[in-house]
Amino acid sequence: MGVDVVLVRVERKGTSPKRRHARQVAVVLDTQDRFARLCVSSSLPMLSRADPYGTLVLTRQETNQFVSEVEAESVRSEDPELKDLLGEVLGLARCCEAQEGSELRLEGD
Repeated sequence: MGVDVVLVRVERKGTSPKRRHARQVAVVLDTQDRFARLCVSSSLPMLSRADPYGTLVLTRQETNQFVSEVEAESVRSEDPELKDLLGEVLGLARCCEAQEGSELRLEGD
């Protein structure tokens, strides 16, 4: 039931959606379901949208709010393993913010 965080680079040749190609750049695996449990229990709007059984695609523009919410949860957390995981998630989200043509995907099982 984990929610893996995947940084994707989207390449488009022309304007047709058929020519859209997504390439995985990096991933943070939620092997112990820590991020999934955080998202399900979170009262923050972006995090609570993550679905442990589906995929949520965040555009580069949406990652700003996502970063703020993950930072807030990291400050609140007292679990060092969760803090480390959130640090990795933040790293991918910040890369997404900085790179044109990037998406961040929250992929449930």
